[in-house]
Amino acid sequence: RQSDWAMYNIDNIPHNFHGDLWSAAGCAAMVFPKHPESRNWVNRTLEFWENELKWWVFPDGPWLESSTYTLNSMKDYIIYCRMLSNAKIRDYFTDERMQRAMLCIVEHLGPADKRINGRTVIVMGDGGYPNVFCYVLGWMAGLSKHDPDFAGKMSYGWKQTGEYLTEPGRFGLNFCDFLF
Repeated sequence: RQSDWAMYNIDNIPHNFHGDLWSAAGCAAMVFPKHPESRNWVNRTLEFWENELKWWVFPDGPWLESSTYTLNSMKDYIIYCRMLSNAKIRDYFTDERMQRAMLCIVEHLGPADKRINGRTVIVMGDGGYPNVFCYVLGWMAGLSKHDPDFAGKMSYGWKQTGEYLTEPGRFGLNFCDFLF
C-alpha cells in the first residue's frame, strides 16, 4: 500500500531508509528520459515524495525524526530534488514544506561549543556529534540561490556548524560536484 511507505509505523517498514529506494529510482528514471516508462517512474516517485512532505513535516516546522535523521534523509532527497529541478519537472527548493523542515534545524541549533568552535544540531537518539550531515545545510544554501532569504539562512546554519562539505570523520560522500 502507498500509505505504508509514508506513514511512520513500526509495524510496516524500515521507515527512515525507504527514501533511499524511491529517490534512487527517480534519479535513474531521469537519467534515461527517453525510456518509454521514465515519466511514469518519475511520477510514481513523486507520489512517495509528496506523501513524505505531507505526513512527515509538521505545520510548525520539524521533520518527523530528529535533526540528524532529517539531515540524513535530506542528503538523498536533495540529489533527487536537484534532478527534478534540472529536468524542469518541479523545483522543491522553493517548496514551503521542505523549507520549513530545514529552517527548523537552523532555528534550533545548540549554543556555541568551544570544543568544535561552533554550534551543533540538537542530538537525540542515535544521532552523531558534532555535526554529522550538516553539509546538507550548505548544499541547500547553494541549491536555493533563487530564494535569497532561505539560502541565507541555510548558509548561516552551515557556517555555524563548521562548513563541512562531507561527513566529519567519515569517508567521501561528497556529491558537491554532482549537485553544483
